[in-house]
Formats: sequence, C-alpha cells, structure tokens
Amino acid sequence: MKSKRLFQIFVLLTLLLSPLGSARASTGSIDKLDAMVINRSLSYWDATYFGFVSASIFENWQFEFTESHDFTVTATPISGDLLPQLSLLDTGGNTLGSGTGALTSTQPAGSYSIQVQPASGSGFYMLTIREIVVTQPSVSTSVSPSSINAGESATVTVSLNNVPAEGYTSAEFTCTYDASLVQVSNIAVTNLFGADAAVAINDPDCVAKTFPDYFAAFASIA
Repeated sequence: MKSKRLFQIFVLLTLLLSPLGSARASTGSIDKLDAMVINRSLSYWDATYFGFVSASIFENWQFEFTESHDFTVTATPISGDLLPQLSLLDTGGNTLGSGTGALTSTQPAGSYSIQVQPASGSGFYMLTIREIVVTQPSVSTSVSPSSINAGESATVTVSLNNVPAEGYTSAEFTCTYDASLVQVSNIAVTNLFGADAAVAINDPDCVAKTFPDYFAAFASIA
C-alpha cells in the first residue's frame, strides 16, 4: 500500500510540473456538466505521458503529423475507478475516431488531438502513442552450392518470409529455368499448411500451388 501511495504522489508531482497549456470549457461532458478541457501536447513517439480526468476535467493531447501514419493510442488507468474514453479530433474539433481505453487510426499529414475523458469514474491514467509497423510478406531464394558442374546437383530453397500470425491458406510459386539444361526433382514441402497440405506441380514451368514456406528442388545439369 505504501509503494502504491508513493507512486500516486509521484504521478501527481509529474502532472503539476509538466506544461498544461491552456484550458477551455466544453459542453459535451458527463452528467450534462460543463467540463474544463486542458490542452496538452504529444511530442514524441513511443513516449509515456500521465494525466488525470474526471467529470469536470478532460484533457486534450495535441500533436502534428508531417506525413501519413498508422498509429494506436492507449490510455491505461493507474488509480481510481477510471474507464477512459478516447476521441481523435481534427483541428475543427470533429471526431475522426473513438474508443474506450484505446483507438487505432490512419491519418495523413496534419494537426490532430486525442481527447481523454471518463466514460465512467475518475483518476490518473498513463497515455501512450505508438506507430503501427506493418511488415509486408516477401519471398526469397537461395542456392547451395551456388555453382555446380555437369552431372552434379544443388538445392534451391524458396522461403516465404514475414508470414502473418493468421497464416495463409494457400500460396503459389513460379520458378523459371532452362529445361534443356536443368532438371527439377525431389520437391519437398514443410508443414506451414499442415501435415497433409495439397501440392500441385506443373512441369516444365515448375508452378507449385498451395505451398508451405519453402520447397527444396534438386537440380541437375544434363
């Protein structure tokens, strides 16, 4: 209990010492009461900010984008019985998105703000803004060894990278080669689509459908 009280005192001191900006009245508030909206600023990605809201005090965190961003804002209660409500606003005060506890949005360059108010209760909260990094899937190949003589063989591995958590139900790879010089055989698959994945191969174009994350092709030069 003592450590929790010391943490609350630390958060209160942080709020008192941080720049609060200006305040204005709001007509949209809980229980039809006028609430004071305190304007503050979000200056950095991946930073943590602290605030306090109640039925009579809202906070409006202002920020600016110089380019388009996919982002998530989260308000985590750290004291009281607060259930925070978040609203993404443009410079005209129009609501672009909202959420309870968190919201996710994609916005172009411009000026915006996140207004935090209680959906219920009151108390201190921790605010974070994070950019969503989307990793695109890609395909890579490797050959081992990189060079061979006539009559020898090499293993060609085709890898499907950055597979999303939900996975894929199917995939198709097309490999182009000179059929007069190279012969493909012993294609093996892994279990990305399960132990009994269906595989269709069309030679000489070597089109492999419903493939797991890689296949190995043993090529020999005739």
